[in-house]
Amino acid sequence: MFDSIRKNMAICPLLAEKNMARSPLHKHIFPFPLITALVILYWQLACCPPCCLHRQAEAGQTGGISAPGPSSSACNSAKDGRPHALPWKELKFAGKATLLAIDVTISLQHAEGLCPVVVRAEPGFMNCPVPDRQALLLTVKTVISRPFLQAERYEYRVWFDPDDLDAIQRSRWRQGRDGWLKLYRWKEEGVERIKIKPAGDTKSSDPLTWKDRSSSFFHFPQTSTSCKTISDPVILIYLSSILSERGGSESFPDDGRVHLCAFGKKQLHEVELLPSGDRQEPVGYTIYEGGRGPFKQIKRAGQVPISIYRIETRAIVTPGTEPEAFSLLGLEGDIEIHVDRIFQVPVRLKGRNRLLGEITLTLQEIVLP
Repeated sequence: MFDSIRKNMAICPLLAEKNMARSPLHKHIFPFPLITALVILYWQLACCPPCCLHRQAEAGQTGGISAPGPSSSACNSAKDGRPHALPWKELKFAGKATLLAIDVTISLQHAEGLCPVVVRAEPGFMNCPVPDRQALLLTVKTVISRPFLQAERYEYRVWFDPDDLDAIQRSRWRQGRDGWLKLYRWKEEGVERIKIKPAGDTKSSDPLTWKDRSSSFFHFPQTSTSCKTISDPVILIYLSSILSERGGSESFPDDGRVHLCAFGKKQLHEVELLPSGDRQEPVGYTIYEGGRGPFKQIKRAGQVPISIYRIETRAIVTPGTEPEAFSLLGLEGDIEIHVDRIFQVPVRLKGRNRLLGEITLTLQEIVLP
């Protein structure tokens, strides 16, 4: 009976690991078959998305238990008008280089009704809030710390359509007195940008008081007509968390290869996310369910199954233009995303920074919805 229970509870890996491996509760309820059946049914219907049950039932992972639900390609879709389910709310990474520490916090939320203060630095340029009710907002906050020096702080936001991964608009803000703010909005012909920075001797760190403005428009080359999706590099972090849910569609084939286009700082790039093998790797991060708190956390540590994805890129430029390097969170060159296969969350980001050399960002915390 216990083997069957464990197999059925594998529908939700998080609950299975927490409640079977770490909680003594099963010792008290499992001797009673009726109570056990009710508990399992509750976990299946209340804690696991119906599409998750349906998908795993098709794969033969639910011990014969099946539940009605949408197809796997629609599991994370909001075509019925409901908001998209978030795979996570926050990821915290940390990394080191020579004489410095890097901390990166990535948060994901529904964009409806949100209007970050930096958008108001140029009223009317960006939608605030965006009209697309299904849009998601990714926010990346990066802190680079050096001994005896003031920390560098960057804030990056991108609004996007979670169905086709098209970017809508974004902001990049280097904080501090020597900072700058760059606002972008995606259009059919290219991307429009406004750069805002302090004027003259202004020492204010508040971008709402900065007066120096310049505008640019970056046209998409004619050779970019093959781009069905024009996304943003940071959206690859989100993409790596949903590949298993989107498999089987034209944009997300079952072989794991994903092709899209992404706009970098000034140029468009062809991007391929390529599966590069599976292996066991050590991890050590904390999982928080529904928010942070001492009674809502699980420690995940040790050797776990990892899927590795490699990012290959090519800048799409007009003849005579020098191609820019593709960058993801400051990582360039041979970039890899390592994903925990059980929890479908990126746990390691690897690449090279032109100033700092080889860098690995390692997952420290994840906050689940």
